[in-house]
Amino acid sequence: MVKRFGLSAVKGLRKLGEIVHDVDLKDDKFQRLEAPGLNAVINGLSETFPDDRKRLQQATVIFDALFRLLDKQGEKRSSKTRPARRSPRKK
Repeated sequence: MVKRFGLSAVKGLRKLGEIVHDVDLKDDKFQRLEAPGLNAVINGLSETFPDDRKRLQQATVIFDALFRLLDKQGEKRSSKTRPARRSPRKK
């Protein structure tokens, strides 16, 4: 959806989409470290708030906060030069 609606430039949204993909499809395509934690929070919300409206209210706060954090991290990285990725050491 991010690509379809031309929102790829919004780094936080792209990252959040990767996390949601890993949680939803459980294929670890993006290997986002945040996915298991977000999955636990979602499951906790489901147990705590049986009413869909209340659950959605709580989830919205969590997703908004996660988006802001991820987007802010994207700003910091784009203002600095990215370090080169290291290849894994062979033993």
